[in-house]
Amino acid sequence: MSFLSTLSAPKIITVLCLLGLGANGLVQVGLQRDMAVKAQQLKSQLTQAQSLSGQMGSGLAGLTTLQASTQQMNSTLQQVRNTTVDMNNGLAALEQTVSGIKGSVTNLANSTQGSKVQVEAAAASARQLLNSLNQIMQTNTNLISNLNQMVQDQQAMNQDLQTMNQKTRLLP
Repeated sequence: MSFLSTLSAPKIITVLCLLGLGANGLVQVGLQRDMAVKAQQLKSQLTQAQSLSGQMGSGLAGLTTLQASTQQMNSTLQQVRNTTVDMNNGLAALEQTVSGIKGSVTNLANSTQGSKVQVEAAAASARQLLNSLNQIMQTNTNLISNLNQMVQDQQAMNQDLQTMNQKTRLLP
């Protein structure tokens, strides 16, 4: 206590101010360390965000390719639709031709039983039958061509789907 009695009020205030400044310095050092740790965490998060941003940019570039592939597939599907319509028309023509052949065969059967007039009618029916058979052959050729086109279109679609699948695997 003798030590305290020798201290005057200004000395006590000075000591208290020095203690306060020391405590303030310690608090500031602690805050600076905390700020340094948080700055490092922020830098790490920023690096990660930049990396993800770069990946997203490359993923978005793949979307343009995906859109082009989708448009190409749409075009191929339109070709398949057109080919299918052509095939339906060809089948309708084939049905009419078969009906014509049936009529010609019936006429031929009826006309082979008689006179010269009937023989000439049979020859005319045979010519009609030949014409019908030629039409069937042409229709079959068209059908084969249409089927070949559909196979090619299907192969193109399969290739487009494989390309699109590969490109969608690249997206994050």
